[in-house]
Amino acid sequence: MSSNINIQKICQHCGAEFTAQTTKTRYCSHKCANRAYKARKRNKKVETAKNETRQIKNRPLEELTAKDFLSITDTYRLLGVSRRTVYRMINRGDLNATKIGGRTIITRSDIELLFMESKPKKPKKTDYKYTISINEAIEKYNISEKAFYELRKRHKIPKIKKGKFSFVPESLLEKYLK
Repeated sequence: MSSNINIQKICQHCGAEFTAQTTKTRYCSHKCANRAYKARKRNKKVETAKNETRQIKNRPLEELTAKDFLSITDTYRLLGVSRRTVYRMINRGDLNATKIGGRTIITRSDIELLFMESKPKKPKKTDYKYTISINEAIEKYNISEKAFYELRKRHKIPKIKKGKFSFVPESLLEKYLK
């Protein structure tokens, strides 16, 4: 079926004005039609590749959410923080960690507890009344310096320095030396 229609149109690929003989013509030439087709195919492939990349990036997070026990690396990836931040959280007592061999393992439930409720925090150095100096404590409880420092280290007894003297909470010392 032939048509005697002549319509001025603009090519959807190159933008040039042309005379179309049908109302459905979109391109000025066969060359522009082929180029537009190839561009559509290329864009479809690029979009497919982007979707695959997005799925590959999200897969580790999905796998991490399924694990019950996480390493330090898994933990910082899951939380979106740095490795050092995870270690700080462990040292502060916000996260409980267990050493198994050379690896540090954190349970998933401990991570969830971070967001559920606030844990009672460890007392700070300023929460204690520092009443006895280290030298006085060694004399009062009749222990050696080494035994005193081991006791402080084992029970994490805090100390503060005032001038040239160091003070420790006497209440904690009594608790551990009775």
